Amino acid sequence: MRFILLIIIIFFSKVSLSYSKSYNFIQLVSLNEPWGSSFINDEELIITEKTGKIKIVNITSKEAYEVKQDKEVY
Repeated sequence: MRFILLIIIIFFSKVSLSYSKSYNFIQLVSLNEPWGSSFINDEELIITEKTGKIKIVNITSKEAYEVKQDKEVY
């Protein structure tokens, strides 16, 4: 029984290690407290910041554009 348990533990430890090496993260743009995000299309991501700013990030060109908005409430 111990042998089977040892084999299972070794198998799952090797499987998890193989997946962890396949991810690489890179920073595309600098953001100030990102709050939410959603893909607009295959290349663009809209991101809201906690301060109320809205930015559109192009993941292909790695450029960010701020959406101009009127925050004044009438």
